[in-house]
Amino acid sequence: MKIKNIKALLDIIDIQKNVLVLKNNIYAKIVQVYPINFSLKSETEKRQILNQYNQFLKICSFDFQIFIKTKKENVENHINYINSINNKNEISYKYIEYILNLTNSNYIYSKEFYIVFSIKNLNNNPINEIINILNDMYLVIKENLIKCGNIVTDFSDYDDEYLIKKVSQILNERENSYENIK
Repeated sequence: MKIKNIKALLDIIDIQKNVLVLKNNIYAKIVQVYPINFSLKSETEKRQILNQYNQFLKICSFDFQIFIKTKKENVENHINYINSINNKNEISYKYIEYILNLTNSNYIYSKEFYIVFSIKNLNNNPINEIINILNDMYLVIKENLIKCGNIVTDFSDYDDEYLIKKVSQILNERENSYENIK
């Protein structure tokens, strides 16, 4: 089953063991991928990473969607923290000036990356079988993206309420969320 649009997740009926139960007998899982700083890598490392991503795409025998959420960062708390340090020096002031210049130029953004994958339960298999299949898919994604240097996590350490909140944030394209840097 291809998820043609992330908004298909709006039809969430239930959440069981970190799996979203959707209308039409569809079960989906969302994982977060923490990026690497590709621009800091050497040319050799970049080629290796691209080869690993290529292998990842060849190995995945299922459909998935990548969703990227961009957020403007709020540096006010970070600047307040730097200002609160007792032994401020010229470097501190220059650093604050640099951060403020970046902020005024609108360069301070962060990105969150998510992968969404799903299956349709055509044979009315028990929910535990479906969850196991989705968890196997998650492991394929995780194992292959770790080879690229990424960290991949599902939301198993959080309760259902957190997952619903996260899905809501992902789906809210117009959200002007600001994250504090500390």
